[in-house]
Amino acid sequence: MVRFLYSEKQELQIKTLRIIHLDDDVFSASLVQTFLAEEGLVCDIKRVETREDFIVLLEQGGFDLVLADLNLPAMSGMTALVISRERCPGLPFIFVTDTMGEEVAIESLKSGATDYVLKYRLSRLGSAVRSALREAEESEKRRKEEEALRESEQLFRNAFENAVNGRCLTKPDRRFIKVNNSFSEMLGYSAEELATMTFMDLTHPDDLAASRRLAEELLSGRTFAGHLEKRYLHRDGRNVWALTSVFLQRDEKGFPLYFITQIQNITEQKKLEDQLHHAQKLESIGQLAGGMGHDFNNILTTIIGHASILKKKLPDDGALAHHVQQILIASDSASRLTGSLLAFSRKQPIELRELNLNDAVTRVEMMISGLLRNVECIINLADEVLTVMGDEGQLEQVLMNLVTNAWDAMPHGGVLNISTGIAVIDRKFVEVQSFGKPGKYALLTVTDNGIGMDEETRKKIFEPFFTTKESGVGTGLGLSMAYGIVKNHKGFINCDSESGRWTSFRIYLPLTGGTNQ
Repeated sequence: MVRFLYSEKQELQIKTLRIIHLDDDVFSASLVQTFLAEEGLVCDIKRVETREDFIVLLEQGGFDLVLADLNLPAMSGMTALVISRERCPGLPFIFVTDTMGEEVAIESLKSGATDYVLKYRLSRLGSAVRSALREAEESEKRRKEEEALRESEQLFRNAFENAVNGRCLTKPDRRFIKVNNSFSEMLGYSAEELATMTFMDLTHPDDLAASRRLAEELLSGRTFAGHLEKRYLHRDGRNVWALTSVFLQRDEKGFPLYFITQIQNITEQKKLEDQLHHAQKLESIGQLAGGMGHDFNNILTTIIGHASILKKKLPDDGALAHHVQQILIASDSASRLTGSLLAFSRKQPIELRELNLNDAVTRVEMMISGLLRNVECIINLADEVLTVMGDEGQLEQVLMNLVTNAWDAMPHGGVLNISTGIAVIDRKFVEVQSFGKPGKYALLTVTDNGIGMDEETRKKIFEPFFTTKESGVGTGLGLSMAYGIVKNHKGFINCDSESGRWTSFRIYLPLTGGTNQ
């Protein structure tokens, strides 16, 4: 290790130099030490003559410089140079010799010698030593900087490649330079495929303008870093919601080099937010519907009561009796409508008792037998007795609504599957499906291979008065009523569908202790 300080004039001030001097001539060695002392260099010199002693000192370490004669009885100076370079690559090595031809001098420098000084020109030795030590220090400094740079690059590479979130480097024209595995897996493309694409190729059309604005703000220098919530396009066509953090790396002159982007997949978070928003929306609509239903029921009670009194006081064959009967018929229809609103808002009276879900399905099967034209109805009931606490009439009403909707969705015929079984909901199920509570449930599934529905329609099907049917056909309350009834039974109802292919409703009702398994 070289040990030195610089003065304010940048002159090298040596504290104590530890030197290996390879020379068999004691007088020459003494002369070398004298010249170094005259140059103000304080030295601790170890003179050796043999290969073995030279290697011992090199392995001992702690030396700042090697001085060596070119021609030695026991070993040549060139051999000593090779040994020194192998064992101590950064240790300065100066030949101090009687003669050295030009070719040998060039060869020695190419082999790693720092310098050479002829013995009859020892006046140059001090400056050669200082120069060698400066060069060694600069070389050591460069080595440390390069090592620090390699470590920094390795840390960045590890952080980049092993990050849980997606990370990528893109050129100012948005072409990918490098992506990590998380980003590739997030979008379903290999790194090689992404190298042929741009960020814009993977951005949802509705988010392109915002993405371009952010990039332009970074390139113009108006902002240092930016954040954007956007949708990417997965290889299979689905949307991947992501929170992106973007930083623009520039060179020392401020020229843009590349964008560094971190991509956090928030698809599940957005899904949960949508479901929470939807549940809150249904709850608000339910409160409104419940209040309206209650008020309408009070009004209808008055209308039906007075109309019934009029009917009793009028002759059955009179003209007015017919009008009173129409009032009662219309009031009855309105009463059923408000009943549906109350069912959705879960304010309708409910009579719970233990019942076998299979029996409810069987009764509905008997009612619909022969009524579903051009539709094959397949019933698969669980072997177990599925005991739930329920209102028999309301649960049958739910199933009838689902069957009716399935029939309407298959105008040209199809297959309707109704099945029951046991479902165990655990924490993982709740995390993946984003609904339910851990426990054991009776599962009722109604599936058709009809026209299905798109995602936007599926999100709205449980809202009161929402319908895809023609005006005047249906009230749009069937599924909202089913939703309310199932919720009132402390259960869950879920729908999956693929437009043009199929729709499946799943109802989960808590099992009671009476279930036989």
